[in-house]
Amino acid sequence: MAIEIKVPSVGESITEGSIARWIKKNGDLVRVDEPIFELETEKASTEVPAPASGKLTVKTPEGTKVSIGAVVGSIEPADVPAATAPAPAPSKEGNGPAAAPTTAPAAGSSLSPSAARLANEEGIDPARLAGTGKRGMVLKEDVQKAVEDSKTTRSTAITPPTPSPAPSVPLIPAGQRETRQRMSVIRQRIAQRLLQSQQTTASLTTFNECDMSAITDLRARYKDKFKEKSGVNLGFMSFFVKAVIEALKAYPVVNGRIDENDIVYQNFWNIGVAVSTEKGLMVPVLHDADQLGFADIEKGIAAASGPGPRWERSRRRT
Repeated sequence: MAIEIKVPSVGESITEGSIARWIKKNGDLVRVDEPIFELETEKASTEVPAPASGKLTVKTPEGTKVSIGAVVGSIEPADVPAATAPAPAPSKEGNGPAAAPTTAPAAGSSLSPSAARLANEEGIDPARLAGTGKRGMVLKEDVQKAVEDSKTTRSTAITPPTPSPAPSVPLIPAGQRETRQRMSVIRQRIAQRLLQSQQTTASLTTFNECDMSAITDLRARYKDKFKEKSGVNLGFMSFFVKAVIEALKAYPVVNGRIDENDIVYQNFWNIGVAVSTEKGLMVPVLHDADQLGFADIEKGIAAASGPGPRWERSRRRT
């Protein structure tokens, strides 16, 4: 008789989550307590173990929202081969001593995916580790402890770890205006809380100073020729707009927006500029400002702040 795989309770306040990924695939043979899928909630991600050994049947695809207690798959009892420990990986220091276990691993013990990854990265032999998980499973914490124990016995210098890379931004193909990336459940909740905080608390503005002497000298040197050729004054705002565009290109996530549960990365740059008009403070938008020259930017700002046709107004600033 098939055994149901249910979404476990991971906290009193958590009522639902999302299946981030299936660690094991449909039809795979799994062992009891072996992680089979990753559950993502608004607070954390958890690896859910198999309730029994046998053949896995996946009923709920990745990315699906599920309630606590929902059935997402089943396991048909079947004979599963015993786990075999991976071959020892070479030590990073070459002649350095391997981490010595305090106790022998339990018979038939296995590694969680995160523990296997870390053991491979650190050159730790999993067969020498004592698992503290259910049925002797080696957890990530067990590998971390073995790494720390090994470090304390080495006399050679240890190279500091490489910092983790910044979160990746999807590449936007040339000619495409925007691309979408689904937010994780945790990130969706963070976005909701940040918006709630912005709407219910006072905002704080900070100021940073920078050296503008080079731009000031450049403007003083060419402002007369600029006005003679373009018919408008060369102000500082056109320099600021161009600087903002370069910054947004370097950090495209800042130029993104949230649309329901997606982050939309934009491959265009519409810059809002606050100007004083006879009707008060307005924010005209310079569309596709990256394609505008200094003269076009200055003309757009002048048209919005003076009499005559107005540029499109928008409250949104990019």
